[in-house]
Amino acid sequence: MLKVFVSYASEDKERVRPYFEKLREAGFDAWMDVLLLPGQRWEVEIERNLQQANVVLIFVSSNSVHKRGFVQREANTAVANLRYKKPDDIYLIPLLIEECEIPDSITQVAHYGKLYEDGTWTSVVAALRIAAAQQQIELKEGVTHGPFRVYESLAISADNGRPKFDIRIQYPRFESERFPSIADEVSKWTEGNAYRSLLTERVKPWARGRSSKPTDCGIPADEFDIGNSFWESFIIHHASDRILSWYSVIGTYYAGAAHGNTTFSSRNYFIGDHAYPFELIDLFSDVDAALKIISEFCIKDLTRQMWESSGHRIDNYGMEWLTEGASPVPGNFSSFVTNETSLTILFPPYAVAAYAYGTFEVAVPLYILLDLISPIGPLGHLLVRAV
Repeated sequence: MLKVFVSYASEDKERVRPYFEKLREAGFDAWMDVLLLPGQRWEVEIERNLQQANVVLIFVSSNSVHKRGFVQREANTAVANLRYKKPDDIYLIPLLIEECEIPDSITQVAHYGKLYEDGTWTSVVAALRIAAAQQQIELKEGVTHGPFRVYESLAISADNGRPKFDIRIQYPRFESERFPSIADEVSKWTEGNAYRSLLTERVKPWARGRSSKPTDCGIPADEFDIGNSFWESFIIHHASDRILSWYSVIGTYYAGAAHGNTTFSSRNYFIGDHAYPFELIDLFSDVDAALKIISEFCIKDLTRQMWESSGHRIDNYGMEWLTEGASPVPGNFSSFVTNETSLTILFPPYAVAAYAYGTFEVAVPLYILLDLISPIGPLGHLLVRAV
C-alpha cells in the first residue's frame, strides 16, 4: 500500500484534514499528525513516517510559506530525498491551498497543483495511483542502480508489553549480473547488521514484564507505557563499477528521553575483486589538508543553509556551535557518501546546530580536493580522468 506523508502548517489543519480523509478513503496509507496517540513522541513519529513515505504531499499556504520549524524541515527533507529518486518517480507533490508564493527550492524540483481549481484533486489521486503502481513494480523487480539491482528488505520486531518497543528496519539487498559475489557479500553484511540492530534494540524480557512497578525496572513511571522506538530506512546515493555508496537514516526514542533523535550511518565500498569498505581518511594522501578544505567549505555552506532556513543571520553562539561541529576533525565527517563528482557530508541534529534545525547535507565538490586525492585510494581513478 502506498505510504503518503501529509505535510502542512498547524494553522491549516482543518483545511487539510478533509484531503487526508479522502486519501484514506481512496485506499492510500496516508499519515498526518492527527494520528498521533496520547504519549507518542511526535518528533520521532513525524521523522519516521516522513522518511518511510513513498510520496510526500506538501500543502502550501501563506501560513506554511512564512513559518519556520518542522514544516520547513519536512519540506527540506523531501527536497533532499528527491535527489535520490529516479527522474520519473512521483515523490514530492506540492499543493496550494490558496494563492501564495512558493519557495524556489520546491518549484525548481516539482510541479505544483492548485487545490482551488477544478480537477486538481482528481489529478493528484491519479498521480498517486501511478506512484503506487511504480512502488509495486520496484518492490517486486527491484530498482536499478548502476550495475546493481536493489531490493528493499525489512526486519521488524514489536511488543506491546510494559514498556513496549517498536523496531522497523528497512535495509537493501543487492543483486548483480556483473558482480554477483560482491552483491552477495554486501547483502549478507547488510542483513547481519540489520538483525544485530534489531536484537540490540529489543527491550529485554526482564525489563518489560516482570514487575507491576515501572521503577523496579529502572524506568520512570510516566514513561512506562511509551517504551522504545527504533526505525531505519536507506537511501542509495551512488553505484558504479568502482563505488557503491549509500546511507541509512536512523530514528530513535528511548523511554525517559526528552525527545527522539535522528542519526546517519553511511556505507561506502570500493568495487574491485571484492568489496572493500572505506573511510574518509582512505581517500586522501594528505588527510589533514583535505579535512581543512572540507571544513572550510562545510562552514560556508552550512551558514548559507541556516540563513535560508531561519531567515536571519546566525548569532555568535550558533556560529561557535557550527564551527566546532564542522571543524577539521575526522569524527565530524564520519557520515558521508560519495560519487564521481562530490563528497556529501551528513550532519545529524545537534552536530552543527540546535535540534530544531534538523539535519543538514553538504556536497563538497571533489574538484577542490583533486590535488589531495590518493592515487592508490578508492577514488584514485578520478586522477586518471583529470589528466
